Amino acid sequence: MLNASRLKNLTNKNLVWVATLLVIFGAGLIIGAWQLSSINNDEGNDLPDGVTELIPNEGARVLRQATVGIQLEGNEQYNIEVWLNGQKLTRGNRAPNRFTYRPDEDNQHQIGQNCLRAEFSPLTKPDATRQAAWCFIVDA
Repeated sequence: MLNASRLKNLTNKNLVWVATLLVIFGAGLIIGAWQLSSINNDEGNDLPDGVTELIPNEGARVLRQATVGIQLEGNEQYNIEVWLNGQKLTRGNRAPNRFTYRPDEDNQHQIGQNCLRAEFSPLTKPDATRQAAWCFIVDA
């Protein structure tokens, strides 16, 4: 027959096991969530060398007058040329390491997939040309 002290001892041992299992389970959840967030962040950082931002991101859904462009790393000055659906963009906002273009009302992005290609090189190294290419989708 179980007396009260022996029953209490069994209950305490069970609580220790349950608490241990809960800690292990919780640690597993935390590690799993951390790994998932790392995977998602890696996908967002899949940029070409020298590029810090594609505007808009690859595959983004945007409106017909959305701003498009590219942001390059550092403060170095670059020669940047950009093509939208094969047409060279001759106007746009230029900064030392950034190019953006926003169409006017008469020249909006076409509905559906639109693709950008940028070629850029530092002014100090004109032969070191790099490229970035990406597409986005324009909703009606």
